Amino acid sequence: MRTQSNRPSRREFWLRRLLVVVLAGIVASIGVVAIASRAPGTDPLAVKVAVWGRAHGLGFAITTYERISYAVHPPKVGGSATITVAKPTAQSHHTLTEQKPITPVAGGSPISHEGEWQSVVMRDGKPIVQVAYVRPDSQHTSYLTAVMLMDHTRVQLQLHPGYEDPGTVEKFGVPDRITKDQWPSLVAAFNGGFKISDA
Repeated sequence: MRTQSNRPSRREFWLRRLLVVVLAGIVASIGVVAIASRAPGTDPLAVKVAVWGRAHGLGFAITTYERISYAVHPPKVGGSATITVAKPTAQSHHTLTEQKPITPVAGGSPISHEGEWQSVVMRDGKPIVQVAYVRPDSQHTSYLTAVMLMDHTRVQLQLHPGYEDPGTVEKFGVPDRITKDQWPSLVAAFNGGFKISDA
């Protein structure tokens, strides 16, 4: 007569191992989301998680996910776009500068107001910032790309270092973000686009 062994079967053994790995992955994912969500700024959580992942050796995974997402949800081909023209104010009505319109890159007949400059920031009756819209190419014609023109004699560039990259913001003499006291004179803001390691 043989006694039944209390040892788990081979299948149970591997199922338990798999369960441990899955649980560890869930816990790690929750931790990553919690850490990434504390990053300053107004970026969506998915963007913050992607930034954290690229900074911690997971760039290959983020890139793979982005490629799959792009393949599943590609940008729309064809269609039309509409450019809304801001109504001129009393200040801007007769002080717009005559900038040469941008030649449309999409080919064919331009849509209404494509490539025409609009003044979006005025000071003392003169445009400081102007914007023109064009379709990006001949396929994705329902999308618009904005081009900005600034009067470099009337604006000043101020670089704010990233809180994390390059970090050590105290060495730069300016804060890592635009402070509220600067808002009244702010005409435009852009992010850096790339981290130093990706330059």
